[in-house]
Amino acid sequence: MGKNQMTRYRNRFTLVEALIGISIILIVISITVPTSIFMGWSNEAKTVEVLEANGYTGIEITGWRPWMANENDWYSTGFRATAPNGRRVSGAVTGGGWFRGYTVRLD
Repeated sequence: MGKNQMTRYRNRFTLVEALIGISIILIVISITVPTSIFMGWSNEAKTVEVLEANGYTGIEITGWRPWMANENDWYSTGFRATAPNGRRVSGAVTGGGWFRGYTVRLD
């Protein structure tokens, strides 16, 4: 093979690798995004469990609260409830990462 032919072969091989890489990324995105949308990023059952364990009563789940979580939290579920001191509060229960607990965050 001549020098020009070898250069063309390398360029094609790089292009093929790039297309394979892009295809894999698109496949992963097409699987994870719909799964995340349908599963949601809240965990109502765990939120109620955590709040009851901490003495909250009259719990109302208000849904997903994305701005209450940090980058390591898998879930962020909003709530309104009566705190152990008798005051009505709102906030979110966040957490659920690997080897992590849950946190009650108040507004």
